[in-house]
Amino acid sequence: MWKIPFAILFTLYPVWHDHLLWDCPSSFGKGLILCHHMFCTMLLFAGPLFGFHYFHIFIIIATSASWLILGKCFVSMYQNYVCGYKDARFLNMANITRDYIEKKTGIKIHFMYELIVLAIILGYNVYMVYQ
Repeated sequence: MWKIPFAILFTLYPVWHDHLLWDCPSSFGKGLILCHHMFCTMLLFAGPLFGFHYFHIFIIIATSASWLILGKCFVSMYQNYVCGYKDARFLNMANITRDYIEKKTGIKIHFMYELIVLAIILGYNVYMVYQ
């Protein structure tokens, strides 16, 4: 019962603070940013919370491939194009956490640390599929 409200709140927090969403002149761009926020939540929790392990494995591999091949998220690149932004950084919980750690400690964390987190979650999903 708590899983859906948790996912909604986990999605709404960055939406509320995302200036890119509110400043985008395109309705399509705003919808794309909202979908991107929902996708980011599913990227972390689709398998562990909701049991969609096969789907979760697919989206983790697709997202990781985008980051490794392009050096950034394809959806972020497309939403920047649609909204007319120049290399704007998407505001999700990973970026909020990274900014907070950097502000408090002065340690700059490379964005690829997210791949380590996704690899751990991927391992969990593979384990759950074969269990």
